[in-house]
Amino acid sequence: MSTWTDERIEELKRLWSESLTGTEIAKRLGLKDRNAVMGKIHRLGLARKNLATEAGAPANDPMPPEPEPLHPILLLKEWSCRFPVGDPLGREFRFCCAKRKAGLPYCEEHARIAYTPVERSVRAMRR
Repeated sequence: MSTWTDERIEELKRLWSESLTGTEIAKRLGLKDRNAVMGKIHRLGLARKNLATEAGAPANDPMPPEPEPLHPILLLKEWSCRFPVGDPLGREFRFCCAKRKAGLPYCEEHARIAYTPVERSVRAMRR
């Protein structure tokens, strides 16, 4: 035999709409604990209530929290320049992400920095 008669369900809905907690509703309906009440509320599809808002509490900051930024490596595309920019341990670290030069992992500007022509490196060694 079910404890949820039509009359009890109507009473549950009325008490829930009055912003009573599951525990308070269980006590008024003569149930052992709130689990039966919360389960029935869920099965009935009753909307969750926000007690803080209903009680007139100040609304939360209208701006939602800023999501954690993706790791810079996750922002790279197949054509992205992989030249690191900034301190790898810092929050501002990123990759260039400009269109890379064909056959190289870097854009033209960063390829000039990363790859030293042979004659320049030989001259540097002779000094």
